[in-house]
Amino acid sequence: MKKIFILSLTSIILSFPVLAQEKKTEEKKYSTSIAINSDSFFGLTPIATVGVPLTDNIDLTGYAIFWSGIGNSHAFGHWTEFGGGVNITALDGALKVNPQLGILNGTLLSRGNLGAGGGPMFMEGIVPNMTLFFEKSGFELEFYAGYYLGTRAASGTTTTNSGTSRFAMVDPDVALLASSSEGAAALSSANLQANQFPNRNARNNYTHFWAFPGYKVTDWLSAGVHWEELRFRPSGGDGDYDSTVYSWRGLYTTIKAGSGSLRIAFGDSSSNESSGITGTQLRNDVATIRTANSSLSSEQAVNLALTNWLNANRPNNAMNGTYYRVTYTHQF
Repeated sequence: MKKIFILSLTSIILSFPVLAQEKKTEEKKYSTSIAINSDSFFGLTPIATVGVPLTDNIDLTGYAIFWSGIGNSHAFGHWTEFGGGVNITALDGALKVNPQLGILNGTLLSRGNLGAGGGPMFMEGIVPNMTLFFEKSGFELEFYAGYYLGTRAASGTTTTNSGTSRFAMVDPDVALLASSSEGAAALSSANLQANQFPNRNARNNYTHFWAFPGYKVTDWLSAGVHWEELRFRPSGGDGDYDSTVYSWRGLYTTIKAGSGSLRIAFGDSSSNESSGITGTQLRNDVATIRTANSSLSSEQAVNLALTNWLNANRPNNAMNGTYYRVTYTHQF
């Protein structure tokens, strides 16, 4: 009996490392994170991610984002984005590449909120994107690139070019204005072009990228430079109507403590988007003018609306100046 007891006790003691290893393996099965992002354009943006190991160096990943639109992007309402992909680890863990495919829901790409009776749309766009992390010998890099491709558009006017029906890219009211010599002169005097007023029925496409290259000063502190751009690339018509919604160039610092990290970025912000008035504002002004004076033609009303706007001097320079971005991330 004594021998049996000793053997049993020895088996239990020897099994402790095995149980610990099993527990460690169990803990590695899943990885999750919650990030709270706040910046001068998107406002408050919570992000959730999850990773499930498939092999030693490949994880199945998923993510969900709520774009609150509290910042300068408020005109496009709220959007949700979710998707998934794989995370590939290489170079002895120094490099992680995470290609994913997301689905966007809301009004950003379809501009449903600008159409008559429009509203949020499910799967208004797809978002092929990739995130890259690299860390070695003190150097660190985070890089992201995403293409927000609109899949839906509000119903409305189309134009025909060589027998092909396409979405009219220029706002109809502005196109009408530009067709008159007086209107064309008014646009020219303001250094504006008709293609700076996209049609609300066109599909919005955007490209978005950022890079955070830096150096780890200590185990808990790193710093470097920040470069980020959001570009507007509408589709559905002829011509090049690209514009830079914002371009950020600045500095960042990251502080890590336990499972949490806080990154603060700030710097110079610039934009070359169309000045001030939008097609929606112009339509509203035209409606107001025609209600007050029904004898005016549409062309006269549009011309007067733009003249009033020019006299009021309402340029849109919200994204010119400085920017900030604060991100807290917690790993579970």
